[in-house]
Amino acid sequence: MDTVSCLLCYPWRTLMALAAVYGAPIHHRRPKEKAALRVSAAIHACLGETLSTLGPEAQAALRALAQADNLAISRSNFIARFGSLHPYRPWNHNAPPAPWPTPQSPAATLVHYGLAYPLDLGADQRPLPIILLPHDLRAALAARLNLSITLPPPPAGLQTCNSPRLLADLFTFLSFLNRQDYGVRDGRWLSPRALKSLNDHLSPPDALGAGRSELQAARIPFIHYLAERAGLIGLIGGCLKPTLIAEEWLTAPLPRRLRALWDVWRECSDENRALWRRYRLPAIEEDDDPAARFQMLLGALGHVQDGHVQDGHVQDGHVQDGHVQDGHVQDGHVQDGHVQDGHVQDVPLLDALIKWEPALLRSQSSYAAWVALDPQEQADLKTRARAVLLNLLTGPLTWFGVLEWANGRMANGRMGESAPLLLTPLGAALLGRDDGTWPTDPAPAALRVAPLLERTDRGTTVIIDAPAGLPLRDRLALEAIVPPDPAAPGRYSLARLDLLHALQRGRTVEGAVNFLERASGEPLPAPVLGTFYRWAEELDRVTVRQTILLQTNAPGLLRDLTSQRRVRETLGKTLNARTVEVRADRLDALLRRLAHRDIVPRIDLGSPSPTGREKPALSTAGEGEGERAVIAAALRIYAHLADELGLPTRPAYALAQRWSEGLPISLRDAARSRVKDTLEALHRAAPVEMEDCLPEPTGPLLDVLEAAIEKKDAVEIEYYTAGRAHHTTRRVEPLRLEWRGDVIYLIAHCHLRGDQRVFRVDRIERIGE
Repeated sequence: MDTVSCLLCYPWRTLMALAAVYGAPIHHRRPKEKAALRVSAAIHACLGETLSTLGPEAQAALRALAQADNLAISRSNFIARFGSLHPYRPWNHNAPPAPWPTPQSPAATLVHYGLAYPLDLGADQRPLPIILLPHDLRAALAARLNLSITLPPPPAGLQTCNSPRLLADLFTFLSFLNRQDYGVRDGRWLSPRALKSLNDHLSPPDALGAGRSELQAARIPFIHYLAERAGLIGLIGGCLKPTLIAEEWLTAPLPRRLRALWDVWRECSDENRALWRRYRLPAIEEDDDPAARFQMLLGALGHVQDGHVQDGHVQDGHVQDGHVQDGHVQDGHVQDGHVQDGHVQDVPLLDALIKWEPALLRSQSSYAAWVALDPQEQADLKTRARAVLLNLLTGPLTWFGVLEWANGRMANGRMGESAPLLLTPLGAALLGRDDGTWPTDPAPAALRVAPLLERTDRGTTVIIDAPAGLPLRDRLALEAIVPPDPAAPGRYSLARLDLLHALQRGRTVEGAVNFLERASGEPLPAPVLGTFYRWAEELDRVTVRQTILLQTNAPGLLRDLTSQRRVRETLGKTLNARTVEVRADRLDALLRRLAHRDIVPRIDLGSPSPTGREKPALSTAGEGEGERAVIAAALRIYAHLADELGLPTRPAYALAQRWSEGLPISLRDAARSRVKDTLEALHRAAPVEMEDCLPEPTGPLLDVLEAAIEKKDAVEIEYYTAGRAHHTTRRVEPLRLEWRGDVIYLIAHCHLRGDQRVFRVDRIERIGE
């Protein structure tokens, strides 16, 4: 509708009152169409002067109408946001003598000047009250009213950073949780010891504050919040671990990973509001809606022109001479904002955003509730809101990569004084702008295992280089074996203790070898493979486990008991003259045979059954313990299969440990035996396509290889790499054969790689001259 059509919807009394505002001479005895034409011409002629008299709130209301669909907003939403209207009712003695002599709200101001029209475009049975901007005013308003935020460009020569640190921090967080088993507080929070260990791997390190609580850190709570909102972490086995959603998220393209985090962060839901406050993200007060304010801030940022904004005096992102605590506002003081002497500093970016959208400084309740506050309350709220907005701009939005500092960064993404702030191409894309661009993943690349071992202060180490293009899921699996070195990104030094700790947490040597061969695309060098197996043998030198002991107060009594065959069948090794081991699966039999001889022993076990006896096996165990033992065994079988077959998902070691905790020793031993028997049965019954075997017996191959070793001749082999299901033809010079258990390995010089490599003989499909 144009201005004339809107004016014709007014009654005569309202049309004449509007004509009086502009001094347009009309008379009710003349045709209404001519009166509407005169008023419309006056509104257009005085548009520039009218706009100059509008305050920021009224200009924001006018921009909202100009950018709304069909140039219309529902009356209830418009009034809640920009204040109530006061229609002209001359029959009411309490009504003003004119409809808009002194407008009391931005909405009433626009109606007063004939720039917005409260109309009902519905029917009597279904009304449709709206506030409408005439379409013939839109072009003129666009020329006179800033529909985008224009700020001075940054100084020439500034270098910007295109990759957000957030993804690297989030991956470090997930990798740390995958590698370590730390208990959490209240089902969510990391302990101070875990925080310090995590901070050693963050680059740059986070500011942990006093270090007593995760909420005192700067970036870690935001990383933790995003991971929880996106479902990337959860309680598994009593520890915080990456979930199956995290496995899928790591394999997704980079834009999809960013979009998933962005969508859950900006979602206006009760769950998001609760977590926003729980993690103490920047917010004013408990009764405010931080998600709604954040959405409004993003709407304003979406209108920054050319992606350039100029920030002012930022001092490490913190308040000076104020009361600061965890990025929040308490007792009327600004916290974690930019305040000097109790006042928020002038920041051109923030001032421009607030000028474009003054409601950023108001509470998220209605406009009527805002104007009902006294001036001092409004001033205090504006001060706190400015600090919150500045904290969002210089903190989470910068960490996410929506904004970036142009001439470098300080710790935690904060800058020093007079640092220009830029809207990044990624930020423009996240805000839905046409000039935005999404970052892309680096070209895929394989990791490389150095053929020679190195001597370091940690002893003999295997050097592994992981390029930027290594898939994140492979990097996560690698860091589960060897922790990263923050001082040398992409370079991993696998030492003896690293491998032993990985094996201690349920990994296997075969799983580590299969993974490294699959991720590198080639067999492991002979020195590396031999070193792995030598290190693994050390794990069995010392074993710490629970056992059951039978003790007597006199050596003679123990001799008498062990001399009886029926009792001796239930016992194990003799430790000293008064102590002997008891077979866990024969504990019930021992108790029965002692009772048959009128001996009632004192039972001092960690978790006895109600009868004082432990259940001996899975099949006869009680329902609760039996189920837990079966699940624990199944998880360990799954972990072994994941290592052997290179499955994409491996169950957390802490989960199997959690299901095993509290089980009687007999059940633990029975479960361990069940795992061993099941794996052996699977190996025996595996179909041909799952076995790494030859279509012909290995014996003839050994004869050919032994002959080549004796003659020092080179041979051509067709080799099958199980991790990649890939066949390659190689020219090798056989050096020797080694037996490791039932598996035979060929150590040879590979002409393709120009180095010594190890090949499993049962994966050689053909040998030629």
